[in-house]
Amino acid sequence: MEENEERLAKSVWTAMRERFNGRVGTEIFRQLFIRCPELKVIFGVTSISDEVALSDTKLHRHTTIFQDVIDVVITNIGNASILTDSLIDLGAQHWELTKRGFRPTYWLLFGDVMLDLVTSVTRKLPSRRTAVKVWRRVIVFMLDCMQLGQSWCPILSTEEKGRNTQLSTKCSVQVTDEIVNSRHEFNVASVVPVLALLLLILVSTFLVYAYLLEFFQYQFRLWPISSPRDSANSRHGHLLNSENNNDGLRHKMDSRSDTPTYNERIAQAQMEFIQTSEDREKCGIPLECGDKEVFIAVHSGKESTTSPYICINGRVIMSAEINGAGRGLNLIVLEPRTRIVVRCSNFDTYSVKDNTALDIFLSQLTTGQLLIAVTHDDAWTTLSTMIKETLQSLGSSMINNLNFRDSWFFVGQKGIKGFTPFENLHRSNGGKRWAPPVSARMCVPYKIDGLNNPKSPSPTNGFVNQRKEKFCKSHDGYFEFCNEDDVFSEAAERPPQLLTNISKGAISKVPILVIPGFDLNELCSTLRSIEVQPGLNASNVLVVYEDNFQEVKDLAEVFSFTSKRISNRPTYHEYLAEAIQSVWDFFPKSEYAIVIEEEAVVSPDFLFFMSQLLPVLESEPTFVSVSAWNVNGFKHLSNDTRKVYLTEGFPGFGFMLKKSFYMKNMKGRMNACCDRRSWHGWKTNVPHAVYTIVPEVSRISRKPYINTGRYSSSLAALFQHPRIMNSETNSLIRQVDQLGLGTYSNNIQSLIAITETLSHLNCTKGDHLVPIVLPSVRPPLYGFSIRLSTNGITMDSVCSCFQLYCPKESSFRNHFNGILRFNYYGQPVFIISA
Repeated sequence: MEENEERLAKSVWTAMRERFNGRVGTEIFRQLFIRCPELKVIFGVTSISDEVALSDTKLHRHTTIFQDVIDVVITNIGNASILTDSLIDLGAQHWELTKRGFRPTYWLLFGDVMLDLVTSVTRKLPSRRTAVKVWRRVIVFMLDCMQLGQSWCPILSTEEKGRNTQLSTKCSVQVTDEIVNSRHEFNVASVVPVLALLLLILVSTFLVYAYLLEFFQYQFRLWPISSPRDSANSRHGHLLNSENNNDGLRHKMDSRSDTPTYNERIAQAQMEFIQTSEDREKCGIPLECGDKEVFIAVHSGKESTTSPYICINGRVIMSAEINGAGRGLNLIVLEPRTRIVVRCSNFDTYSVKDNTALDIFLSQLTTGQLLIAVTHDDAWTTLSTMIKETLQSLGSSMINNLNFRDSWFFVGQKGIKGFTPFENLHRSNGGKRWAPPVSARMCVPYKIDGLNNPKSPSPTNGFVNQRKEKFCKSHDGYFEFCNEDDVFSEAAERPPQLLTNISKGAISKVPILVIPGFDLNELCSTLRSIEVQPGLNASNVLVVYEDNFQEVKDLAEVFSFTSKRISNRPTYHEYLAEAIQSVWDFFPKSEYAIVIEEEAVVSPDFLFFMSQLLPVLESEPTFVSVSAWNVNGFKHLSNDTRKVYLTEGFPGFGFMLKKSFYMKNMKGRMNACCDRRSWHGWKTNVPHAVYTIVPEVSRISRKPYINTGRYSSSLAALFQHPRIMNSETNSLIRQVDQLGLGTYSNNIQSLIAITETLSHLNCTKGDHLVPIVLPSVRPPLYGFSIRLSTNGITMDSVCSCFQLYCPKESSFRNHFNGILRFNYYGQPVFIISA
């Protein structure tokens, strides 16, 4: 690190300490608790309140240690190598926390929080971009060391830990005073040789065991090893025999037992705890997948020069440096239930004519196992028909279309019925040049539901990819965006017919305004989510940027979106006012505009959702907007993607706005209506009620804010529980014709009339809140109704019991004529004001 970069890192650290009154560690944990409330339990904190939790004595020790460690790293930033061993020690001391549920993704969360804090204190610095890059290197260094330390402990058995008291001490959650007290000198020289020897013995033993296991399996299997001369019939018999024996390598879970073997514990520990900086750069931040899904990222590499890679759960499993990914087919077999990699290998199907080794590899697949495949350079030349038939049986619909120098990836499953949706093929124009790389980031379910019809290869937009390549060469810091080469191809394969049928194409004429924030990586995510919308007219997307953010203009051009420069504004409402005015200056004939605020990502059916409700917005004069965001769109309050509500008030984050309402009530009055951020609620400033259509399940998501100012408690409440965004592409809204104001009001009263009335509400146990449990109701009853002021029931108690978003600085949100409705774990609930 250069001297000026060291000075910059130290000055930012000084600014952070001043910004948070010397309690940076406390602020780190505050933000961690906002984003991930279950961390309180892991760190032994029981209080629901963040402020009470942060004052806990045990937690105070953790916050102090983290701050002291960062302080030591920054103080010694010119000679950081002397800190490596001590940071590894600190990571090892986190092993005991894994028994309470500490997962490796929490390290990434810590890194994201740190980077966001750095961004928040450097926004006005001329060298902001450089400061963020320098701190990213510091954070990656710290995380690498601590994760390595944590990975030592689970690989060794309990007995081995007991025989080595030094390592047992390292694996204890009780942090020694060495890190806290020694700010400039760390000495673990006596420990490192012992640990190195133990690791060497363990790894050698494991490799010998794995080799012998493979050898005896191949020597004593009951089926014959096939060769290229085997007939197709004997090939299928070969596969059948493999089903009837004890299938696959013994690294996988025995089907007769739910207890992992010792080798499985080693494999799982390695899978979950060993991560490197290469993982973060190649794999990006893992997607939030479901409980029975696994995050997989693949990239075929560019031509014959850039190597391919495969990531599982945010970790590189195959690359040129790891497990020898290279020319031909790169394959991984994954046991989905345990998320353990059974085996992986590269097969050079360009120069090696004999496919026997590949044949054996595929024949060992057992029912339910996932096969991940990605090509590099060329995989077609010597690929046999027999191998193609096997890949077809695993769900591939494109393998027969593979040709010389094509790029292909595939995730299939033994036993799948139909074709996998996780596959793509880029063609090479007859092999005259290499095809564009193919890449994907996806959540793959443990059991893949096959498609009835084959999936077609996606066409590639070479012109767009050329612009992207030029952008990535000119601008650094876009690791995830610049490593995904076919993010543009998805839009081409999604037909716009649904939009056309619903609104006769009217939505494609509505301009979309994108208002960026400071985080341009988040802007990439926003633009990508817009790019893949079915029926999108790219020329109608307008991205605004301030004078000193020319980079935004370059990024918009990559997506063929229009950009417009606006002047710098000191306040957000002035910035917002000029941005919204600019969209109608640019599209004066449009009666509506869609506004997407900073750091938001829209759902796959965002435009389809808006298209269904555009006719309703047109028909009702008191309807002023359609919101994509439900302020109470938490997982426990949202489950029906086909349901929408009428609400009083104004939306935020992403919405479609009437021009007539803007011109009459907002233009020139933004300081009166919209002086606060949209999450807090805007004022309509009209004498009569106006309405917004809100989805039960949000069509937009946003990462949590970093804020320590006036509204920090409200922001914490906004993201204190897991939120949900629709992931379907064609959710049809029910009873759109019943959304007229009069009809909707009558329907609400009719539904309330057949609800069961709750006269008491109690969700406390001692000093703590406990989830409220509603009784079951059967037809003809429909859910529950609660009247405020009945038996002391208040809005505060309702908010607490149902975990609603109810900021203290404003009234409760999403109500219609004094009635708030939501689904609590699938049960309809109506809150009726006094």
